[in-house]
Amino acid sequence: MGWERGQFQALWEAEAEAIDHMVRAADGSYYVAWISFRDGWDTLQIARYERTGETFEPRGAWQVVGGKGTYVLGPKLAFAGDGAYLVFAQELSGN
Repeated sequence: MGWERGQFQALWEAEAEAIDHMVRAADGSYYVAWISFRDGWDTLQIARYERTGETFEPRGAWQVVGGKGTYVLGPKLAFAGDGAYLVFAQELSGN
């Protein structure tokens, strides 16, 4: 999966320091999760891509959590059939 990870990393050079986790679902689509620092706080982002030849086509992107006082730790993805589950730790307002 190293080649794919490198390709995805190039998509977010201005967005995130690193992709935190990536999985490939049974339908062949890829889900990636990363922590992005926006407006002074963490946000957790997730996106879905499909590989078409040598490129990746976006199929959706979502901000899971974010905002004032938000800190996100350890996002992990697990594939389940044609989709993916996301688990993570979140600290809100110092807790």
